[in-house]
Amino acid sequence: MEGFNKSAAGMASNTSGQHLTRCDEGYQVASSANHRPTVKPTELMRYLCRLVTPRGGLVLDLFAGSGSTGRAALMEGLQFVGIELDPEYAAIAEARIRAVQPGLSLGDAA
Repeated sequence: MEGFNKSAAGMASNTSGQHLTRCDEGYQVASSANHRPTVKPTELMRYLCRLVTPRGGLVLDLFAGSGSTGRAALMEGLQFVGIELDPEYAAIAEARIRAVQPGLSLGDAA
């Protein structure tokens, strides 16, 4: 932990913005139904899609996971291409994306 300063939340940070979580000191992330290691709130992804994608543009997510970026893109009226190797997560992403836009034609794995 050299070069890192501990905060009250159990996180340690250095001056270059790197963060380490100290779970062994009692810091626990709130549990969630989504166990994907990189879960992102849909509202955050909507903002990021709007920020970097032109109106009617295409969002490409090479690691689609549970579909947060795809949901966000469709909610913003954007086109979306998502790629996910894990069939379990691909099924979750498909269900979450279909909930936003029922009847959407989704491609199958090639």
